[in-house]
Amino acid sequence: MTANNRGTNMNNTENNCFPDTIEKNGIPYVLAGDVYLPLIGVCDRPQKPLGTWGRMRRSYLKEHDNGLYTEMLLTGVLYDHLTEIDDAAQRRYDALMDAMQSSWGITEELKAEDAHGWAKQMNALAAAVREIVTKELIYC
Repeated sequence: MTANNRGTNMNNTENNCFPDTIEKNGIPYVLAGDVYLPLIGVCDRPQKPLGTWGRMRRSYLKEHDNGLYTEMLLTGVLYDHLTEIDDAAQRRYDALMDAMQSSWGITEELKAEDAHGWAKQMNALAAAVREIVTKELIYC
């Protein structure tokens, strides 16, 4: 990176001809040894922990669309995107579970009569709904 003299502080100690700080493309940089490092701050707002769906989306972006992941991370919109996906996926999961229980014949009567059979059907339904939500909202 070349030194830009606009808004810079020159440090003449040790015969250094490069400024201590520079600004390029609206981002301030500080000289650290032989390289300029960007002065990037950390967000001050409190962040709630990501749920399962948000963590899955983050992993997908890191592995399959690293460019988008990096862009969102550097522009500060990644966390908002992940929480939005997490909330939307959880709402979709809950809605599908409620809607599909009756169509699969999973009722409270079955639960009272055959708890083991009810649990097996609920687990199968939950796996199917997880797959639907994952394909619709996580891997897109």
